[in-house]
Amino acid sequence: MPEDSDAYRFRDRPESIDAPSRQSKFGTVVDEVGVYQNGSGKDYWKVIQRIENDDEDWETHIRVGYYAGTDGEWSWSSRPMMLQTQMLNELYAQAVSAGILTD
Repeated sequence: MPEDSDAYRFRDRPESIDAPSRQSKFGTVVDEVGVYQNGSGKDYWKVIQRIENDDEDWETHIRVGYYAGTDGEWSWSSRPMMLQTQMLNELYAQAVSAGILTD
């Protein structure tokens, strides 16, 4: 497992972003793993999320993305997420360990 550094901290969700379960546009985010990235100008909470919905035709979905924030104000971004290979591998391993990717 990569060690936390000045730039990246695993499992350090910003207080302004509610822990799951929470509503999203597509259903309920029931679980997530994430890594906090201290950026220049903005900070990031980069995540792999499990989304479920009560609709009987809905299948569980996995969403990869990030929140960007400054001064405690965070917003979801639908743009592609970038992470160093080692950090993405650790985030993915955490998602597997947490059962996020399992039906």
